[in-house]
Amino acid sequence: MGRYVAIIQVSQREGSNYKTIQVAVEAALPGDTVEVDEGVYDEHVTIDKLLVLRSSEGEARSVRLPGSVRIATTEEVRIESISIGGGTGPVDYGLHIESGDVTLHHCLFSEIQGVAMRVDAAAKVSAEHSIFQKNIQGIEVLGRLALFECIVEDTIKSAQISVRAGGEVAVTNSGILSGQEEGLCLYETSRATITQSSFIGNRGVQLRLEQDSSMDVESTNFYFGHVQGIYCDQSKGVLKNCVFKNQSLEHVAFTNGSHIEVEASTFENGEAEGMNVSGSSVELSDSQFKNQKGDQISCNKQSKLAITKTQILSGESRGIVSGNSTCTLIESEVKYNQMTQLSAFTQSVFTILGCEIESGNNKGIYVTSSQVTISDSLISHHSGVQISASEQSEVILSNTAVKSGDSAGIVVKESELTAANCIIFGHKGSNVLLSAAAKAEITDCKISSGDKNGILAGPEVVISLERSILFNHKKPQIRATESAEVFITECEIYDGKSSGIVLSQVERTEVTVTRVHGHQDDQIILQDCSDAVFTGVQVMNGKKAGLRLERSVPVLNDCSFENNQAGDLVRWDDSVPVLTDTDLQVPPITSKLGGSAGHSSTVDSSPTDQMDVFMNGLNGFIGLEDVKNKIQEFKNVSDINQFKLERGMKANPMVAPHMVFQGNPGTGKTTVARLIGNIFKELGLLKTGHVTEVKREDLVGTHVGESEERTKVIIKAAMGGVLFIDEAYTLVAGGNSSNDFGKKVIETLLPAMENSRGEFIVIAAGYTEEMNSFLASNPGLKDRFTEKIHFQDYTPDQLLQIFLSQCEGSYVLTPAAKQAVYEEFVERYRMRDETFSNARMARILYDQIGLAQSMRIAKLPREEWTEKVLTTFEEQDVVQAVQERGVKTYEVPIDEVLLAHKRAELHQFIGLGSVKAEIDKMIELMRYYKRENHSTEKLMNHTLLIGKPGTGKTEVGRVLAGIYQALGLLERGDLIEVDRSDLVGSHIGETEKLTAGLIERAMGSALFIDEAYTLASGGENDFGKKAVEVLLKKMSDRQGEFLLIAAGYEKDMNRFLDSNPGLRRRFGLTFHFEDYTPKELMEITDLYSKGYGITDEAKSALIRHYEEIYARRDSHFGNAGLAKKIAKEMTRKVDYRMAVASNKQNRLALEKEITKDDLVLLES
Repeated sequence: MGRYVAIIQVSQREGSNYKTIQVAVEAALPGDTVEVDEGVYDEHVTIDKLLVLRSSEGEARSVRLPGSVRIATTEEVRIESISIGGGTGPVDYGLHIESGDVTLHHCLFSEIQGVAMRVDAAAKVSAEHSIFQKNIQGIEVLGRLALFECIVEDTIKSAQISVRAGGEVAVTNSGILSGQEEGLCLYETSRATITQSSFIGNRGVQLRLEQDSSMDVESTNFYFGHVQGIYCDQSKGVLKNCVFKNQSLEHVAFTNGSHIEVEASTFENGEAEGMNVSGSSVELSDSQFKNQKGDQISCNKQSKLAITKTQILSGESRGIVSGNSTCTLIESEVKYNQMTQLSAFTQSVFTILGCEIESGNNKGIYVTSSQVTISDSLISHHSGVQISASEQSEVILSNTAVKSGDSAGIVVKESELTAANCIIFGHKGSNVLLSAAAKAEITDCKISSGDKNGILAGPEVVISLERSILFNHKKPQIRATESAEVFITECEIYDGKSSGIVLSQVERTEVTVTRVHGHQDDQIILQDCSDAVFTGVQVMNGKKAGLRLERSVPVLNDCSFENNQAGDLVRWDDSVPVLTDTDLQVPPITSKLGGSAGHSSTVDSSPTDQMDVFMNGLNGFIGLEDVKNKIQEFKNVSDINQFKLERGMKANPMVAPHMVFQGNPGTGKTTVARLIGNIFKELGLLKTGHVTEVKREDLVGTHVGESEERTKVIIKAAMGGVLFIDEAYTLVAGGNSSNDFGKKVIETLLPAMENSRGEFIVIAAGYTEEMNSFLASNPGLKDRFTEKIHFQDYTPDQLLQIFLSQCEGSYVLTPAAKQAVYEEFVERYRMRDETFSNARMARILYDQIGLAQSMRIAKLPREEWTEKVLTTFEEQDVVQAVQERGVKTYEVPIDEVLLAHKRAELHQFIGLGSVKAEIDKMIELMRYYKRENHSTEKLMNHTLLIGKPGTGKTEVGRVLAGIYQALGLLERGDLIEVDRSDLVGSHIGETEKLTAGLIERAMGSALFIDEAYTLASGGENDFGKKAVEVLLKKMSDRQGEFLLIAAGYEKDMNRFLDSNPGLRRRFGLTFHFEDYTPKELMEITDLYSKGYGITDEAKSALIRHYEEIYARRDSHFGNAGLAKKIAKEMTRKVDYRMAVASNKQNRLALEKEITKDDLVLLES
């Protein structure tokens, strides 16, 4: 009969028999249970027998051991719901398992001032539902450790888990999170089995293997690593169904003889390379690489890489790079990478079978000193050369299509090309370009429909073309210059827009059993070809001559010529062919200036009329010399590249750059943008060249997610042309405000500018200083906008030219009037600031003088209205117009479209019923005042926004600025957001300078002062009072030129207004912002947790919480800010839950639904 198992109770309460754990353990017999009451037990415990140690509460945090636990037994030990750690003094180990079979259940290891847990070689440990967090050092394993539904996080000074000396670790449904060093390290033939787990945010390598260690990893996530996701050195392993995202270095790196299998895994959004293989072998299948900033896959140092059924997509650098390695790519896709899609260097051997290599923004395949074999594949739609080989490389193509590239199709230099049963067509450069002693064997291929040559061969090239078809090229279908040998056998060459075959200074030519027909220019042209033999060649149905000779004596055996409209043979000198069984009449010599030769220039020329029209249009602008020079630079580079490509030379790829236009209004920025679209289209840098013009209001939405969607739609519309963003600086007008959706526009725009580089360009325009601030607001902006063009203000002489061009055909000026206009321009130029409107000002002055002239003539008797009088500007007309410009008028019509947009934006805000109603009334009042031509005091009202934080004051301020712009009262709808720190300096005189500078910047716009009451919160000597004095003076002196909006708490704002007698009367409007109701807070929460569901139970609990805190709210009530914060914390908990348990079989944890457990019931 078995022994009764005792439960020994440990408690710190009075009367307890066992007040320490160690005494209870020593008293226990093998198999007993030691149950511990709630408390902190600062002791060191040793367990040396079969035992259960557990908390009586069943909650780990109820029992804490700041000391340590040591286990040394051959028996089983089970520890349940115990917390180890939290002491202030150092310990060697929190839990040291020297031997035994140990189970840890619902335990917590936290803030241990040493190693969290050590598992020695003789020990076996199973940890379930346990947490290891914020320990100085992590878990050390020399024996066997199994983690099931555990979390290891925030380890400070070592790897979170280290396995050595043949140790083994199994990790299932667990998270290795946010360690200050590595996540999991394997050394010295150790082994890890990892399933359905997550490695997130570790600052060292997330998973490291060294010294013949091994891994078996399945259904596991590696996110946000600060270095590599996996680093494997001289080790082996298997990765299956894993996801890698957002590592700062390589997602995976395999080095020094490692052997790895990767299956059905995803590698996305890496800051560096996706996979790096160095001196190792990798088998990769059914996986996807996407959006890496570095090369997606690279291998070097005699590595072996086999890739099957894998996608390599949309990288910011290269797709696959091989250096001195062997790579095989089977049934895979390589698409949309920004740089070369496949690169082979330094004695690499690359085999491509059944693949699609498409739509890259640079070269398709680039080979140097290597061998590439391509079979049954598609290479298409690259901005650069589709296949490029150089430096003694070998390219073997079979059953492959190379088509539709923006440059040449295949370029071979100092290398060999073998192509069989291939289709090569649709390139803007030559379909095949051979240079520098290249050798090519092309058999049973179809080469067609190129904007240049079908085959273009340069010096010392040897080409053999057999049983192939060439047709529909705009330049000669086959052209060879200074080549060594050209052999053409059993081919058909027809229907070219230029010539069929053009050979110049070719050492040896043999053309056999080939048909050449239907060409627009002379079908065959020979120049300086001393050894050319044509056998069984048919030349027929040409629009010009059949054969043209210049310093060449070809042998024609059994050839036939018929129906060539300019004659079967044309001779430009005394060249005479040797005829055998060929019926060909030898005509007289034809002058190069007449006959068919007179049109020979069409072989290599292309029309430039359209480009000349656009360049002449640009050069016709008055001034703008910097702009003209920059556009001419683009054209010059394009012309040189074109010249090089036509001669088989290497040309640096040219991509249309994103640009910033800086300058004052009226300098022609929008007009030049439209012209650039047309010019870049003609240069082949843009597909359509159309211009999509937008401003902030077109891009920025009013609720979460809308700005991103709007921006994506507009980017799509701009593809192929120019996206012109006027006043682009307004996208960052919100400063550092997290509520400004303009930042979302920039965050959406930046990746599109990089990923679709060359497919469209963005031109951002605005004032010089504001655009500099715009570029400085996000590090990515300076990198994307590589060209900055400054539009200088027009000089008085140039303004006069513009004015006179306006007058041309309608008016003439008397000499006195002309001088008066010039002097006015000089005066305005001297006084100019950032609102100086340049050509627009000249046009406005023209209209004003025209009106003054009409008013003068209206006073004359009708019989004096002669043609001369009606078409002449007199000096008095100019003087009258200039005198009237000092009187502010309101002839600018209301922009009803913009006004409707701003009102709709206002009414989309949650709550704010009284504010919306007051603003609607204000708009109608403004309409009336404008119709009645009231003074600026009634039209432009400086405004107070009174309310607690988070009630929407800043957002409403932005809408108000736009409304005043729509009403024609502000030139721009910008909101310049500042607070006390921006206005108040630290020494005498600085405050006045800062405040005046910001007011000047806000001219024509709105200045928003948040917490304005802080300007009057100091003592008598506080510099804030100086800021108030400057504000008061400018509000009076510059009334109607800018809008001041001051915001803050009601009580504090009343003290602010009372601090200076002039303040209260300067503000003509006051809007009071009420606290959001519980219902409105719930609406805001729903808005900021968009994309996440919420259970009825959780929603009811959250509404009750809002009702409770609303009922007892005080002056610090958080309003919308609180709701946003709660939404953020709840969605973060859902995301965290999904990341840690992302692959559980029941999949419940993957539902993006906020449950009651996810609620974060904040009160402020």
